[in-house]
Amino acid sequence: MKKLVLLLAFTPLFSNAQLELRDPGTPDEMVGEFLLGSGILVSNVVFNGTEVQRTAFVGGEFMGLDSGIVLSSAAAENIITGLLNDVSYPDGVYGDADLLSVAQSVPPLIGQSFFINEVYDVASLEFDFIPFGDNLSFNYSFGSDEYLAWVNSSFNDVFGFFVSGPGINGPYENGAINVAIVPDSDPALPITVSSVNPTINSSFYIDNPLNENIYINGYTSVLTAQIEGLQIGETYHIRLAIADGSDTALESVVLLQAGSFTSVVPVAPGGPGDFNGDGYADVSDLLMLIADYGCEGSC
Repeated sequence: MKKLVLLLAFTPLFSNAQLELRDPGTPDEMVGEFLLGSGILVSNVVFNGTEVQRTAFVGGEFMGLDSGIVLSSAAAENIITGLLNDVSYPDGVYGDADLLSVAQSVPPLIGQSFFINEVYDVASLEFDFIPFGDNLSFNYSFGSDEYLAWVNSSFNDVFGFFVSGPGINGPYENGAINVAIVPDSDPALPITVSSVNPTINSSFYIDNPLNENIYINGYTSVLTAQIEGLQIGETYHIRLAIADGSDTALESVVLLQAGSFTSVVPVAPGGPGDFNGDGYADVSDLLMLIADYGCEGSC
């Protein structure tokens, strides 16, 4: 039985006065203002879970990111209040076949035998998107209070980014694949507290035992979820989801960087829009253009 440590004294709401949570608005507003970047059209945005499990952040640095959105298996504001809870939300989502499958796939991939019997307190954000390029990428960081005491245990909190659509044939609902994986892992290894920690894939792990800047015991470095080979102009679907594994205690969070949900548009190498000659019209081309014009702060 896991024990929660009671806080004997409350610290100020922010350890850095610049860090703050924002009302994310409706799910449409949250995606449009705090996630969406260039080269993407989005529609049919839906959030499943309890409203307290989502928020937005601005003005500082949470787990390596300066602004974006938070999805949590508990109350998202806990990351700055330091409050701990051990609840299953009455109007929350119980069970998720894809997340459970992801959680159960991890032990054999890392030489372990623990078992996750169910997932609880699911929070998921999903929407359709049309890419202008043949690719999709976005930046994120995963953190958990399951670190380090519950590594390689049944309390293996889990998250996933499930992408489905034309040309994608994966093992999850509607043929989706999970792009929340350890970089360069083969076979693909989903990210959980047991697959990224001080003893495995440690280069992607940041320990935070003193809860500096954020009340999370450990988290990943900033990672990039990406997929290539999309069909330009076709409609795809993505579901960003997180849940507690095997119980409802100790939260996990995934933070997604504002403006990073992008599709880079391919162009003829050296053609219109491709100022650096890499075959894409992207931010680096814009920066090169600004440099060529000698702009300082504005053009």
